[in-house]
Amino acid sequence: MYPLLHGLEASGYLTREDRVVDGKVRKYYEITPDGEKALAEARQKIRELVDEMLEAEDGAATKAPGERRLEAAARR
Repeated sequence: MYPLLHGLEASGYLTREDRVVDGKVRKYYEITPDGEKALAEARQKIRELVDEMLEAEDGAATKAPGERRLEAAARR
């Protein structure tokens, strides 16, 4: 987990604050404005991908089984 957090911090998507709690150093991460922007873009891309998958599924459901097999064979 920490390599991922360190990478996000190095990319400017997170900031880290070290705090001593009960004698132990705790790391607290907070998202930056650049991180918020990147997260919003990633969410949009995921939505588009899911929509495409659902459209493909809906399209396949309306076709006869033979048509789906022919399309799959043509893609190979």
